[in-house]
Amino acid sequence: MFLKKLNQIASNQSGVRANVMYGNILDQERYIKSLSYVKNKDVLDCACGIGWGSYLIANVGANHVTSVDLSEEAISAAKNYFNHPMRRKPI
Repeated sequence: MFLKKLNQIASNQSGVRANVMYGNILDQERYIKSLSYVKNKDVLDCACGIGWGSYLIANVGANHVTSVDLSEEAISAAKNYFNHPMRRKPI
């Protein structure tokens, strides 16, 4: 519940489309399916959007998550709302 609410707040304030609860089930599925493979690995998340998927990956035990997106607004939202202090560095 916390993650869904945080995602909604990030989307509303940044104007960036969020992926949780808001329509794009394929984005949700790609992250959910990847969670069992990322523990103790370095992960590159291309097209991270506002960063909720990268945040999930960091929280299941990835060593490091590098998140990239072409949208400056998306990266700004990722840094503000889904920044994982030790494992995730949006660029």
